[in-house]
Amino acid sequence: MVKVRTYLDVVPEAAKEQISRDWGDRKSETFVAAKKHGVSIDQGKSFNRIVAFSLDKGYYHLVSQISSMKDVSIQSEMRSKINGLIGKMVETAKRNGCTPLFASNICDWDSAYAKEVGANIWLRDMIIDACIKNEIVLTGGETANLGEQLGRMGMGWMFTLLSRYEGDLDRGAPSYKEMDMDLKDTFSFVAEPKRFEIVHAKGMPLLHVKEKSKFLITADGSGSKSIVCEQIDKRTDIKDTLASAGDDPAREGAFPIIASIGVHCGSSKGKKQMVNYMNKAGEEYLIPLVGSVFHEDSDVHAYTMNGTVLSEVRKSAEHIGKNVEAGLSLVVLYEEQRSNGMTLQRRIFEDAFGREWYMLKSSDATSLMREELDGKYANVPLVDTDRTLGEIVAQPSTPYFRVDSMMDNNLLDKIKLRINVSSGGLVGKTRRALEPFGLGADYSDIFEAPQLILLLEMASRLKQSKGIITDDISYYTWGCGTGSVIATTAPVDVVDYYNKNGIIAKVGGKIITDREIKVASRGFDSMQKSKAHILKYRYTDSPLG
Repeated sequence: MVKVRTYLDVVPEAAKEQISRDWGDRKSETFVAAKKHGVSIDQGKSFNRIVAFSLDKGYYHLVSQISSMKDVSIQSEMRSKINGLIGKMVETAKRNGCTPLFASNICDWDSAYAKEVGANIWLRDMIIDACIKNEIVLTGGETANLGEQLGRMGMGWMFTLLSRYEGDLDRGAPSYKEMDMDLKDTFSFVAEPKRFEIVHAKGMPLLHVKEKSKFLITADGSGSKSIVCEQIDKRTDIKDTLASAGDDPAREGAFPIIASIGVHCGSSKGKKQMVNYMNKAGEEYLIPLVGSVFHEDSDVHAYTMNGTVLSEVRKSAEHIGKNVEAGLSLVVLYEEQRSNGMTLQRRIFEDAFGREWYMLKSSDATSLMREELDGKYANVPLVDTDRTLGEIVAQPSTPYFRVDSMMDNNLLDKIKLRINVSSGGLVGKTRRALEPFGLGADYSDIFEAPQLILLLEMASRLKQSKGIITDDISYYTWGCGTGSVIATTAPVDVVDYYNKNGIIAKVGGKIITDREIKVASRGFDSMQKSKAHILKYRYTDSPLG
C-alpha cells in the first residue's frame, strides 16, 4: 500500500481549531478591562472568537516587542519572559502618557514539543493572567508550528499593545527610534486620509482616529516560507505576512488601517533588504507599518516574520459572514503561492533533491524526475523555467485587502461571505466558513493547479519520497491556485471588479445544501484521468491527518 503524506500527521486540523477555541474561552476573562476603560467590545461566534471594539476619536499607539527562549519546558523562565515583556511595555506606555487598552500575540514553536511539556497551557495562562493584572483586553493571537526554524525546544513570541495617547502632539520633525525610523516613509501611505492619519508624540507614531469607529485586531505570519526567503536571499515575506494577517479581517467586514511587524532573527544579515521590501509593501498596499520590532537573538538562531493588523469594521460591510444561503455563487481569486503548508513543501523537495533543493532550477528538477520515473506522467504540463525551486516556493502572496477595501458600497452589499485561503487549504478554510451554516460548497470550475503543485505531487512519487501527495491532500493543504473565495449574489460584477484591478478572478462554483466540499480537481491526479476527477470531503469524514 502506498503511503499518503500529509502535514496534518503532527498537528491535526481539529486539534488546531480546539487550541483556538480554548484561547477564545479564556481570553474572555480579560474583557472586564474594557468596561474600566470605557470601551465597548463584541466577541464573534466563529471558532477563534474574534473581538471587535469601538474607539473614540483620538490618538492611538500600536507597538510590538519580541521575546525568545531556547527551551519552553522551563516554566519559570517562560513566566519571567512573559511577565517581564508585558510589564515593561505597559510601564513604557504609561510613562509616555498612554493608557494600554488591547493586545494580541503570536507564538512560533514546535507545537508537539510544547504540548508534550505543557508549555501550550502555560503560555496561554501566563499571557492572560498578565493581561488581567495590567488591565488589558486580549483580543486574540496565533500559534505557528515552526519547530524547524526555532529548534525543537525553542520559541519566538511577539506581543502587540494598542494604547490610547492622552498627551500633546509634538511640533516639528519626529524623533523616531529603531524600526520606526527605518519604516517612517510608510507613515504617509494611509488608505483613507480624510478619516485617519499618522502623527507623532514623544518619538511614537500615533494613529489619529478622526471619528468614532469599530475596529478589530488580527495577527499572523509567513511561517516557514521565511526560511526559503532567507535561503534564496530574497526577503519578500512581508507580502506574505500582510496577506496572512491583513486579508482575514475582510471576513468580518473589516479592512486594514495600520500594521505592526515583528521580525525574529539570529543576526542582522539581510535586514537592509528586508526593510526595503517592507517600505515598498507599505506604499503598494497603503498601510503604515508602525511600532515594528527587529529582535536579534543568536541563541535562538531563526528567521521568522509576523504581523499584527488594526482594521476598521465598515458599517456597509458588517453583514459579511452573517447570512449565508445555498445557491450563492463562489468567485475565486487566483494565487500562485499562498503562505501555508510550507514545511511540507520544503520536506518534499529536500527528500527528492537534497538539502540545497532551493538552488535547483525547476527545468532541471523536471528533467531529473522524468528520467527517474522513466517518462511516466509525460502528459503533465511542467513548463521549463529559469526560476529555481526556491524562487517558486518563495513566490510572494498577493494581499487582496486593499482592492477589497476600495469596492463601492453597492457592490459590497452583494458580498455575503469571504474566505481567506491559508492554513487548511481550500477545503479546510471553506469547511470552517460554511459548516456553522450547515452548508457546503461545489467547486466545479476552479483554476488549474499552479506549476508548484504539479512539481510537488510529481516529486512525491519518487522512490526517495516518504509518501505521495494526492490531489485530495493538495486541496486540503494548499489553495492550489485559489487565494480567496467570495460568496456573492452578483458574480459577474465581482469578477469584473477584480479583473479590472489586476487580480485574476472567475466564478468557481456555488454554495450547496449538502454538508460537504466538492472539488472538480485540476491537479496532478486529474491529468491522469479521462473523466472529471471529483474530490469529496464530507464533514462527517475523519480528518485527512
